[in-house]
Amino acid sequence: MNKTASRVKKQLPQTMNTTQRPIRVVARVTRIVTVASAILAVGSLAAAFTHAVYNPNWFPNWLKYGIVLFWVLVPPVWLWCEWKWVCYQMSNDDREYLKHFHDLARNVWLALVLVLCVLFKIKLSIG
Repeated sequence: MNKTASRVKKQLPQTMNTTQRPIRVVARVTRIVTVASAILAVGSLAAAFTHAVYNPNWFPNWLKYGIVLFWVLVPPVWLWCEWKWVCYQMSNDDREYLKHFHDLARNVWLALVLVLCVLFKIKLSIG
């Protein structure tokens, strides 16, 4: 074994097997995406609040619909991809935790979309 391989082996915890390494990478990516989405959500809410309270003519219609469309499409796609490509590597307890996390994320996501629609005065029609 060469020196580089022995250094890498020493850096990894001894209890970690080869199937756990991708989970750590995905967990790191998930944290980054979570922070980025929180920042984008606050920015979207601030823009919608500014539109609703201070200056309704500030936003062009295409931008209002684009922000709402982004929040309608991107979070479910992310949650689906995360479930599809991460879930098979998890234990049952971790899978249940991820399922609970996705339920919470779905509720926050739906509330965000509804608040944005109300503040941007976008009417939702069903059927």
